[in-house]
Amino acid sequence: MHESSPTTVRCTGLGRTYAASRRGDPVQALEAIDLTLEPETITVLIGPSGCGKSTLLRLIGGLDAPTTGEVRIGNRTADDARQAKQFGFVPQAPTLLTWRSVRDNVRLLTEVNVKASGKSESSDTEVDAMLAAVGLRGFESARPSTLSGGMAQRVALARAFVLGADVLLLDEPFAALDELTRAEMRRLLCELWTAHRSTVVFSTHDLNEAVLLADRVIVLSGRPGRIIADIPVGLTRPAPEGLEETPAYVGALREVRGALRAAQQQTAIGRAS
Repeated sequence: MHESSPTTVRCTGLGRTYAASRRGDPVQALEAIDLTLEPETITVLIGPSGCGKSTLLRLIGGLDAPTTGEVRIGNRTADDARQAKQFGFVPQAPTLLTWRSVRDNVRLLTEVNVKASGKSESSDTEVDAMLAAVGLRGFESARPSTLSGGMAQRVALARAFVLGADVLLLDEPFAALDELTRAEMRRLLCELWTAHRSTVVFSTHDLNEAVLLADRVIVLSGRPGRIIADIPVGLTRPAPEGLEETPAYVGALREVRGALRAAQQQTAIGRAS
């Protein structure tokens, strides 16, 4: 696998306002986000619908430009880091190419990024080892149309991790899966993170998922999204049997739920005023 150096992500005074549509006012998605993500940690973003979680991921990943403030990935701007292929991205939908095999879908990003990143293209051995790690041994030559939703998202995870990126951005990647499959995917993500130690930023609406995955949970207010709580968690990953009955888990979940309720109340007050 490709080796990457630990990288700190810093957001300073970050804001994003989108231009008005023909019939509406400008939309301020995020405001005054100050956030430092330490290397080799998992940070989970939660907040009311429309709070700007996806926007924040896009700004960190250099896929969108901030209106105010900046993002630094180590000593690079987010855009420079994106061009240097320091990011892996896992969206809610796996977005696999239907005409390529599972193996070729996993290898796709390294094929595209060879020149920009300076890294070599992943070999069949590397790709097949990653597919085995995500439980897809024997499906290397399968087409995406033959896969279940959970299997397709395993391919998406394998594609992101095989890239060897410093920072992985996951935008509600398990939202469309049933609870049993989500639990298995959480376990798999933790195992991959333990092996590769990327810096992970993960958005979700699921409080249980947030607490089980996170070193820290960042709670955003309603639009414009601001950080209203920064909650350290850091439970054992993957979650051992019975973890959800422990005082540590129950206390963390209660704190996260309380912060989210406060965010929702602020959103309701803002809409009413």
